Amino acid sequence: MISNITHTLNGKNIVILGFGREGRSTLDFIKRYTTPLSVTVADSQDISVDGCKTVCGADYQKGLEEYDVIVKSPGVVYEAPTDEILEKTTSQTTLFLSAFADRCIGITGTKGKSTTTSLVYHVLKESGRDALICGNIGIPPLSVVDDMLDGDRIAVLEMSCHQLEYERYSPHIAVLLNLYEDHLDHYGTRDKYVDAKRNIYRNQSSGDVFVCNAECQRELSEAKGVTVSVGDAGDVALLDNGFVANGVNVMLEKDSTALVGRHNLFNIATAFAVVSRFGIGEADFLSALKSFRPLAHRLEYVATVNGVDYYDDSISTVCQTTIQAVTALENVDTVLVGGMDRGIDYTELVEFFKENPVNNIILMYSSGERIAKMLDETGTPYILAEDLERAVDIAVKVTETGKKCVLSPAAASYGYFKNFEHRGDVFCELLRKYQ
Repeated sequence: MISNITHTLNGKNIVILGFGREGRSTLDFIKRYTTPLSVTVADSQDISVDGCKTVCGADYQKGLEEYDVIVKSPGVVYEAPTDEILEKTTSQTTLFLSAFADRCIGITGTKGKSTTTSLVYHVLKESGRDALICGNIGIPPLSVVDDMLDGDRIAVLEMSCHQLEYERYSPHIAVLLNLYEDHLDHYGTRDKYVDAKRNIYRNQSSGDVFVCNAECQRELSEAKGVTVSVGDAGDVALLDNGFVANGVNVMLEKDSTALVGRHNLFNIATAFAVVSRFGIGEADFLSALKSFRPLAHRLEYVATVNGVDYYDDSISTVCQTTIQAVTALENVDTVLVGGMDRGIDYTELVEFFKENPVNNIILMYSSGERIAKMLDETGTPYILAEDLERAVDIAVKVTETGKKCVLSPAAASYGYFKNFEHRGDVFCELLRKYQ
């Protein structure tokens, strides 16, 4: 239990590396629960922390070897991770799992993490199970320790590749949704990125459960727990409008869920594979699914302007999510694509546009310029826009009445926006001037 966490921190010289939301939560936990020898806060920005020594600026990662424990925030990238530094590294996720792994559902994947994590949590709560949600979804794990000390509460934990990169523990139920090419600016190669994701199940035991996308199984190994595959030919097998699980057909009637598209059908089937482990059957699952509302910026309907329906899919940062968005929404006449260029391969998206013509492909920013050059080679028409504001102006003029326009960038937002949420909010705000 919590003694596993305090044992790691008591009597130690600790440095909190990164002082954003999670770093602040770490300091609060240390002050409330532990008796360290010293606490230092290190961050690339200038900060002031009462009662703590601070190391700020460009050299904030210098001298990390001098500390006993490094509690690293997931947003921090090591500049020179020596074996000694890695040996001393822990994180909120590691500390939390060291105490509560047996009551944790961990969910990762390139895309769909937040939706599936929220859905699993929603179904558990609606079905009367005692659960909480935390992790990469915006709630630092150590901030919910008080809630985990009571009874048999289940933690549904969204886990990013950065949280998993140096992870030493795995949750009792580990979920891997998909593996697309992403974060190459950090990992360099897809293999290194996938290896970080493997940590969600790598430290499981035979009594644990690994729920896995059937298409990913061929490149995964070392799973020690019970493996449940989800996919067209998985243990949980997708149908056109439902899935088969445990020999039972679970069918989704019209208007039974606000989640649209086959990728969301996969997320729904995966959620059922998880919650059925807690005795939740088809009727309770479908009842909870009907009341679930999708998260913002994930293929979210925004407005109808001059007879055109606009959708915000700003969460899209890879080719596959843009393809899924255009496929899931019928009558897409215009798609807005582009953002920060992180060097991912856009061949699949270019081929999709060649085989599935969209009348108005509006390309923005650095990745949009690169996609434009690739589309030139295939003879696929497109429109270049300087930025999102100009792209929206063009979309309003060219999209045919009665059809749809979707922002689905297939690229990161950084360099142009604070994050994908900010990008989606700007898109919605730009549309308001036409309403």
